Amino acid sequence: MLFPLFVMLLWKLKANAKVVVWGLGAAFLASLLLSVVASSWKPVAAFYLLPTRGWELAAGGLVFLVSRNSAYFLRFSKLLLWLGSALLIVSMFLIDSDFSWPSGWALLPVLGASCLLLAQSNSVLLHNPLTQWLGDRSYSLYLWHWPLVVALYFAGLQQEWLWVTGAFSLSLLVGHLSYLFVETPTRIYLSSSSFIKQVIVLALVGLVIGLMAVSVRLFSFVNRLPAAVEIIAGESTNRNPRQDQCMGVSDKENRPVDCFFNDLDLAVISIGDSHNSATFTALGVAAEKSNLNAMHWAKGSCPLLKGAKYQNREPGCHEFNEKIFARLNGSFENIPVVLTSRLTRALVGGNEEGVNAQGRPQIYFTKEVSNGFSPAFQAEFRKSLIETSCLLVKKRPVYLVRPIPEIAINVPATLARNMLFGRGDDDIKITLADYHQRNKLVWDAQDQAAQQCGVKILDPLPYLCDDEYCYGSRDGRPLYYDDDHLSEYGNKFLVPMFEQVFKDQ
Repeated sequence: MLFPLFVMLLWKLKANAKVVVWGLGAAFLASLLLSVVASSWKPVAAFYLLPTRGWELAAGGLVFLVSRNSAYFLRFSKLLLWLGSALLIVSMFLIDSDFSWPSGWALLPVLGASCLLLAQSNSVLLHNPLTQWLGDRSYSLYLWHWPLVVALYFAGLQQEWLWVTGAFSLSLLVGHLSYLFVETPTRIYLSSSSFIKQVIVLALVGLVIGLMAVSVRLFSFVNRLPAAVEIIAGESTNRNPRQDQCMGVSDKENRPVDCFFNDLDLAVISIGDSHNSATFTALGVAAEKSNLNAMHWAKGSCPLLKGAKYQNREPGCHEFNEKIFARLNGSFENIPVVLTSRLTRALVGGNEEGVNAQGRPQIYFTKEVSNGFSPAFQAEFRKSLIETSCLLVKKRPVYLVRPIPEIAINVPATLARNMLFGRGDDDIKITLADYHQRNKLVWDAQDQAAQQCGVKILDPLPYLCDDEYCYGSRDGRPLYYDDDHLSEYGNKFLVPMFEQVFKDQ
């Protein structure tokens, strides 16, 4: 809707096709650059928002404008045809879920499609009944395939090829019917109507859709799902009630926010990232049992490591940590410190479903790195963890919490889907062997810190795992509110672990 207005504005500036071409070219480059930057930093926003996808639409406008000189491009028709085909084929086989998207990689299919359009070829590759049929219905197919993809994902059937084939065939059928009975009649009706009637019809349709969307957000639909499923799904919101007030402020202002559990005497400080926030109430409950208080400082994705910096997000983590070191150096002597962070993700990237970051560290020390398994980077990580531990333990007891098991899939959502689609209510779990394989680097570094500095280790595995598995749910109830953060229900399993801090005092 905005694209025609943008082109009209360019034309108003000067009624010259070159002005429009230069304007679209500038929009193309600016949007593409933003897409490349945002695809690694804010991948969801980069995928969905206009500023990071507008370059693809601008590419279509540029193709239309430059193709008016058809005689020039016809000289290179075969070259453009084969180049465009090659780019599309390379895109299909090269680009997979390990690539940031759309980023610069989207240039391959966009340039491929542009070349095919500029070729204006009568090749049988493009001019045959099948491609013409698909081309006519391409927009309807695009609209209808997506809800079917989402339905397969929601039902957990996205890897079942029989269902995938059925959904693919259904998208062709529904797309064809939509083209015949919605798209074509609507286009004919609107094109034969007056401008005022077009505006009224489109406004009414937009109003109806808008009201439906708003009603879904504002109104509660009672008994929309079975009660058991609602309870399971509700665990996704069962998190630290003061998370926004405490960690949220730290994220925005890059400073430690004092968040106390109660009004008793302070006996322990919990420091770390969102895993610290997700386990803090368990530490608070353990403190309260001894008539004591707990405080926590937490910033998302920021473990307390000397010299640690965000990849591509300076100076948040480093600044936050330096303020913590300064405060601990000046006060809070003899107050025990508990360090809880998702260290494995910081070291080798996340492993959750849909995240293409495995092997890519979240932090760096001397320079940004792309491989978390690099021996040099691991040596820096180990040195920082040991240096941090030895620095803190000079004035107080220090406890290092072993990595919380990462389940890799959203536990409440998966458990709710399994029950909703009749796939049983078996508990979600990972093998203990997989846990140790993923977290070995962190365990080794923590063991070295314990040996060299005398810090103590708190191990959550006896409370979340057995001899074979680490559990994301127990007896059908999730222990996590997503794939790796313990819920307010799940973190209570760690109260006995944290009680050790107060028994030592």
